[in-house]
Amino acid sequence: LIFHGGKMPSTTTASAADFRERGFSSKGQATAACQEDGLNLRYGNHDYRSNRELVMVAVTQNGMALKFAAGNLKEDREVVLRACQQNGMALKYGASFLREDLGVLLAAVTQNGLALGLAGPAYPPAMPAKPPRSLPRNPPRLNSPRLQELSQAKDPLPPVSPEKLVKAPEDFSRMRDNRQIALAAVRQNGLALSLASGRMQGDKEVVLAAVAQNWEALKFAGPRLQADKDVVMLAVRQDWRALKYSSPRMQEDLQVMVQGKAGFLADVGR
Repeated sequence: LIFHGGKMPSTTTASAADFRERGFSSKGQATAACQEDGLNLRYGNHDYRSNRELVMVAVTQNGMALKFAAGNLKEDREVVLRACQQNGMALKYGASFLREDLGVLLAAVTQNGLALGLAGPAYPPAMPAKPPRSLPRNPPRLNSPRLQELSQAKDPLPPVSPEKLVKAPEDFSRMRDNRQIALAAVRQNGLALSLASGRMQGDKEVVLAAVAQNWEALKFAGPRLQADKDVVMLAVRQDWRALKYSSPRMQEDLQVMVQGKAGFLADVGR
């Protein structure tokens, strides 16, 4: 047999184009496609996306395939854990309660320290409280029957269910205040210190681990540690530019200045 260009046509490419247009025709095809690229899970219908075995294959290949899994599997701890081990940022697609699971969080931040920003409930950390319901364009007249009825009622407004209440700000940072999680995160990416709680940014061991991984993490250290000689020297030994993130007192310290000048001269001489 002779093929165009002297090469056999790619059956993989042909089958891929087929399922992308028509969906998977069999579980075998779906499994092969997800083994090649976990994101191919997106082309499956609900039956495929809710198949636990297939989803495990997909997230093992690409953790971000968790986005396309059925809702019940996003609540499956083993599935979410596997996804986070492959890609820590897959944590964003897991159920809210799993963002507070120590084992899942550790897996996520160990793979990608910046996943620390996804820790805790599925709300942005600085989410403001919902504003009061706006007034209608044509507010009722003061003497309208409906307004009089509401004013005479004992409880005119319906009760708000607890799950609709916005959590207090401290709830958002509870998991970011966990020392074990913070350490794992900054050891993978020092800049994850920017996502840790204020208490962790003031923890010397956490900050030292962050600065050891990336000198620029000194920028996010607490004021007390920006004035700590051990921390500043560790950063300046890596790059003299770390001086700009240190305290004024450290910038005048003789030993720190000598180390910074040596780094500067080394840069100039390159």
